[in-house]
Amino acid sequence: MAAMQTGAPTQKVIASTVAAAFTTVLIGLLDNWIPSLNASQFSSEVVVIVTFFVGYMMPPSMSDQVAT
Repeated sequence: MAAMQTGAPTQKVIASTVAAAFTTVLIGLLDNWIPSLNASQFSSEVVVIVTFFVGYMMPPSMSDQVAT
């Protein structure tokens, strides 16, 4: 496992956190716009999938200072 030289969050962590927040807000809006969709029933699954996908696809930044 790669060791980080600083305690700062990586680009992957920041992107995943933003994606999770955005997805949560979007699901809340969808639940208000389309009540019959019942988006709150599957919100946790969608947030987890989107967060994982964004974190997996985001390349590490050059400033992440990963020590190998």
